[in-house]
Amino acid sequence: MADWTDLLRGGPDPSDVGAAFGQGQAQAVALRQARLADQQKQVAFQQQQQYRSRVADLLKGNDINGAAAQAAAYGDDKASANFIAIQKNKYDQGAAGAGSFGEVVRGIAALPYEQRSGALAAATPTLQAMGYGREQIAGFDPTDQNLAAVGGLGYSAKDRAGDQQAVYDGQTGRQNADTARITAENPVVVGGSLVTRGGEQLFKDQQFFNAPTTDNVYQVGGVGSNGYTQTTQNLAPGSITAEQLYRTAIEPQESGGRAGVSGPATRYGTAQGASQMLPGTARSMAAKLGVKWRPELMTDKTPAGLAYQRQLGVAYAQEALDKTGGDPRAAAMFYHGGPDRSIWGPKTQAYGDRAVRSLTTQAVGQQPINRAPQIVQQGVAKPPAGSQPKPLSEKDMGIARTKLAQSQRLKAQIVQLQQLDPEGGALSGARPSSSAGIYGGVIGGRVSGALVGGDTDRFDTLVSNIRNTITAVTRVPGIGSQSDYEARLAAATMPERTRSASGRAQAYSEIYQIASDMEKEMLAQSQGGFGGRQTQQAKPTSAVPAGAAQMLRSNPNLRAQFDAKYGAGASASVLGS
Repeated sequence: MADWTDLLRGGPDPSDVGAAFGQGQAQAVALRQARLADQQKQVAFQQQQQYRSRVADLLKGNDINGAAAQAAAYGDDKASANFIAIQKNKYDQGAAGAGSFGEVVRGIAALPYEQRSGALAAATPTLQAMGYGREQIAGFDPTDQNLAAVGGLGYSAKDRAGDQQAVYDGQTGRQNADTARITAENPVVVGGSLVTRGGEQLFKDQQFFNAPTTDNVYQVGGVGSNGYTQTTQNLAPGSITAEQLYRTAIEPQESGGRAGVSGPATRYGTAQGASQMLPGTARSMAAKLGVKWRPELMTDKTPAGLAYQRQLGVAYAQEALDKTGGDPRAAAMFYHGGPDRSIWGPKTQAYGDRAVRSLTTQAVGQQPINRAPQIVQQGVAKPPAGSQPKPLSEKDMGIARTKLAQSQRLKAQIVQLQQLDPEGGALSGARPSSSAGIYGGVIGGRVSGALVGGDTDRFDTLVSNIRNTITAVTRVPGIGSQSDYEARLAAATMPERTRSASGRAQAYSEIYQIASDMEKEMLAQSQGGFGGRQTQQAKPTSAVPAGAAQMLRSNPNLRAQFDAKYGAGASASVLGS
């Protein structure tokens, strides 16, 4: 009872309404402040979780430079410095490992062939420390040719130049053949397609949803063709080779070209490899070809395993063609359902139908685009009817000038990479120059991550420089369409050395195109315009009196006061200047 008495004694006098109201207000303010503090803590926690999630995703993708940039943007300088140190250590270890790897390869190459497998097994721990898998090491055949390929042994500058010239000549020949074929067809443009006079579609551009300026523009997920579509009308028996049947219509359905995969267990056994053949069938094809039966290669994921699986798959496709009189559809069903036609069900029939579609319409140079819809143009607010864009401030034009220089630097860096990477450069549309080397630069070494030597260090340095340039571009927010370029650059694929030549070429083209578009826009914005169009002067915000033009011409000093009253640019509009 004493406690309640003390509590009541400490509170305001019930008869003092003003004091009671003041205490209630103070409690309400304290409660609002406590809730605001809780909300701020929740926002900070969510931001921290998002930052950690983004960094974790970048590290999973082995993008240490990206993680360092993300940490710096978040303000976590300590983590950023640690990531940079990790990247440097990784680079140093890779450089040291390259020399050690060369020594290992040279030592094995000096031995007789029959002793090389034992030496390779003994070097397994060393090679694993360099990043090679145990299965990859065990499945490697240490022939002179293979050792020279992985170690760069006996690969002179003359050999390299010859290989580069051969790649360029091959690409040029294919492009010339496609151009001649299209010219001979004399097609017409219908929408986004090239169509022959007979109605055959030769080329179709990627499809987009076009929306008003207030909305975003999305790219439809799926597969788009970046080349010509080659159509084969004749599928008569004998018109398709086993290689065409297997590579175009069978392997894409069986495994998608993935080496060493295992299918589901069935009563007949488990299909294996890119060719998805049962062990018994694969063994019989090896015997038919007169090659050694190596069951371990059917589940091997190395290039050697993939080549072995495809060799047997093509042999089985040839047997299927032989048993079906050369009929491509029946041969595909034979490959899928086996020789007993009585058990060919709806799935096998559908398999044959898909094979025919693959054979009759095959896109040359087909490239996949994102499966999910992707924003390709960020929507911006539509200005009210009859209004003009707000003129850019000097600060905005200064930012645009900075980003103009960055976009030009980014284009130059991509050109340098193309010079170091003749194969990827040719696939991305680069043209040779006679100044030095095939592409006007140093005659680069092989870029594939599986090979050692050449200009790989310089290539990696340039990729790192491109990342730094993109980070600098995207760190400062822009205006209007400039923000779209920043978003596209942030999502762009990097031309890593470990990617295939076509993958690197796609990255070159993507980044170069974004940088070119951005250069044009920034040039306009640096001069006070948008997209090459200068901002127009505003019209008077209210009606001007009659005779205003004569008054302004007789007394030019009134123009400032006139603009202040009737709106910016009103005097210029009235005077027509």
